This record gives sequence, C-alpha cells and structure tokens, in this order.
Amino acid sequence: MREEVYDKLWKIWEERKDKCVREGITSFSSFITNLLFEVAENYEAIERAEKINRLLEDPDVYNAFMEALQHLKKAHLSPRFEHFNCYEDHVTLWDRKLERLVNVYFNGKPPYVMCELCGRSDCEHVQFALSLPKVVETLRARGWRIEEGKIKYVPP
Repeated sequence: MREEVYDKLWKIWEERKDKCVREGITSFSSFITNLLFEVAENYEAIERAEKINRLLEDPDVYNAFMEALQHLKKAHLSPRFEHFNCYEDHVTLWDRKLERLVNVYFNGKPPYVMCELCGRSDCEHVQFALSLPKVVETLRARGWRIEEGKIKYVPP
C-alpha cells in the first residue's frame, strides 16, 4: 500500500475510531478489512445496477419492464377479487391474480357450493362469493342460512 493511502486511511480510522469500536471493529486492520468488504459489496451493487441499466436501454425491454411494474402496482393496490355478475345458479368473479373470470355455483345438493376453477367448496373464490351481500341476500331468499361466510343450512 502506498504511504499516502496508508496515511489517509489512518486519519479516517482515527476520526471514526470511537464509532468503530462501538460496532466491534477494534483495530486498524479490522477497519481496513471491513472497509474493503463494504467496497466489494458496493462494487457488486453497482455492477447489478449497470447491468439493469444496459437491459433497460433496449426499448422493448424497457416497455415490458414498465408494463410489468404497472401490473404489479395495480395488483398490489387493488383487491384480488371483484364481483362481476350474479346469475340464477352462480356468481361470476374476476380474480386479478389469475387474470380470469371464475364461476362459483350454488345448488340444493351437497356440496351446496362449488368453485368451477378449483373444484372445491372451501377455496378463496367461494369465501369471497359468500361474503357478497347480493349473493347472501339471494340465497337467504331461497331459505339458505349463511353465517360468517359459511353455509349453515340449505332447505331440502
């Protein structure tokens, strides 16, 4: 190491010594080792950032990245499910995560409710459907008893 570099590092060590000792860096050699480690980490971060910048210089990559970012932002800020429509025997939901419509069917025989997509009566789609006031009202008008999003009774 050149003498002027050593002197400059020693001066920095002297200025930061108290703080470094509190952080567990108790010698000049550990200070240098820690400093080199931080430089290496920063260098790796800079390399990653430069790689991303090179990728984003391509307009197609940039546009795809921005589109994906908008999609993630929208998905993160919006509720996952949305009531799309009600029918005589089912309700249709929009699942933003899957980006598709999902039908949840109701009938008087077990299993009384069934998700067309999952093939189950206890999935998230069913839970959401049973939380919709319009669906609950319609089913109650037919004599169904629904409490806390669960079917308690279906008339014969």
